[in-house]
Amino acid sequence: MKTKTNGRRRTELRYIDVEVGRRIREARLAKGLSQTKLGDGMGVSFQQVQKYEMGANSVATCQLPGLCKTLKIDVTDLIAKLDAKPR
Repeated sequence: MKTKTNGRRRTELRYIDVEVGRRIREARLAKGLSQTKLGDGMGVSFQQVQKYEMGANSVATCQLPGLCKTLKIDVTDLIAKLDAKPR
């Protein structure tokens, strides 16, 4: 049985994933880290990091400590001023 999804809600969630991914990539590049090094710090593959950065996959809450520690940032750097709606 398929679950009905509100198209607007899906768009809002996608926007958040894309925006958080953009911030991850920006922080990674500012630190001079490769996707492989970031993935190693998070315990995931570089392919998974690519998916996070593109917004194709959401970053799980349990991944945030490794992500933030490796990038030497605070979680608020990823989610501060994040609206549910696209700009």
